[in-house]
Amino acid sequence: MTPFFSRYRLHLFIALPLRLNPSAVGPDKVPSCIEGRGIWRREHGRGCKLRPNAGRTPLQSFAVLLLFLVCSLISAHSPCRAENRLSGTVVSVMDGDTLGIRTPNRAFVKVRLYGIDAPEHGQAYGNKAKKALSCLVFKKNVSIVVKDIDTYKRVVGIVWTQGRNINEQMIRKGYAWVYRWFCREPEKSRWLKLEKEAKTERIGLWAGKKTVPPWQWRRRKR
Repeated sequence: MTPFFSRYRLHLFIALPLRLNPSAVGPDKVPSCIEGRGIWRREHGRGCKLRPNAGRTPLQSFAVLLLFLVCSLISAHSPCRAENRLSGTVVSVMDGDTLGIRTPNRAFVKVRLYGIDAPEHGQAYGNKAKKALSCLVFKKNVSIVVKDIDTYKRVVGIVWTQGRNINEQMIRKGYAWVYRWFCREPEKSRWLKLEKEAKTERIGLWAGKKTVPPWQWRRRKR
């Protein structure tokens, strides 16, 4: 499904019923947002003009509107929608949830792993989390499914290499928490389950007696 429907869905949804039902359009019923789009006021507000093809029967109008709604739903929920992707080679690892890549055009891009939060520098297990991420990605070619750009101008995304989801691996190995406030479905519920399993097995940072989530640690340092 082309992006046309998603881009102009709202305008069409407003304008379509008026175009399909000319009897409902009067001098006081023509919204200014669709003037110049085939329905417009005459001078001094006396009546309005319609395009020649506006005189459809109610059944034809309903059929066209139903087709439009079906196309809109398909466009909104299609699993084949293109994802924003970024690829490159990992050239640096800053900590357990941040890395840097060199793209094919030699640009350097800092990437924040989406949906997870690893221990900070100076926090218990901070160095071990950094080392764990380095073992997974350093000097490897990665593909990143871009989710967002954060306030620090970093790309936020899911990192893939050799068929493995690195964000998920960091949780599975016990070196990162699920970042509750920024992780969304469908990843959130699956990753929370992996976090619980790592905690139960006491692997990674869960081997410690008192583990403090990074967001709480940062709050105490302010």
